[in-house]
This record gives sequence, C-alpha cells and structure tokens, in this order.
Amino acid sequence: MSLKKEQEETVQVQLLPPAKPEKPKSRGFRNTLRNLRDRLRSDHKPLTQASNDPVVQRKHLEHSDLQKFSVPDLKSLSTSLSSAIQDLSSELVGRLQVRDQLRTEQDAMLLEVQDLTSL
Repeated sequence: MSLKKEQEETVQVQLLPPAKPEKPKSRGFRNTLRNLRDRLRSDHKPLTQASNDPVVQRKHLEHSDLQKFSVPDLKSLSTSLSSAIQDLSSELVGRLQVRDQLRTEQDAMLLEVQDLTSL
C-alpha cells in the first residue's frame, strides 16, 4: 500500500504545471515607455503640416504694401489671418493638453520606478 501511495504522490507532482519564471517588473515599464514614445511620435507628425500652410509661410507685408490693397482684399486678408490664428490656437490648446497628460503619466511612472527601486 505504501508503494501505491508513492505512485499517487508522484502522479500528483507530475500533474503540477511547471513553475513559471517571474517576469521582471521592469519589462512592463519598458513597454509602457515604448508605447508612450510611439504615441509622442504620432502626435508630432502634424507639425510638418502646419509649416506647409500658406498662412504660416506668408511673407511680411510692409505698411506701404497694405496701402496698395483694396478694401475687399484687406478684409479677405484679415479673415484668413483670423482663421489661421483660430486654427493655430486650437492646435496649441490640444498640444498643451497632450503635454499635461504626458507629464501626469511621467510622474506616475517615476513614482512606480521609485517604488520598484525601494524594494
């Protein structure tokens, strides 16, 4: 009967799954940093779009140049500049929100690193 008991114990030991090696916690942190970096790169791609905008590339007009424009041309210029200002302001607000969010995530990651290093 003791032989049968040993066989049962052996079977039980063999049925246990092999112990999984514990993943280092830094791997998750590295993946988070990679994701954050990729997100930053994708967020900054529209920067080149703004530099191709004709309003951004508009040359400086002197007072004498403006005096030669007709009233409808000046109104059109004023409207296009106001529109460009509004678009750029909206883009700035969006980028500032992304920056604030990234800083918050960075602070959280730094706290996590401090916790990991204190262990």
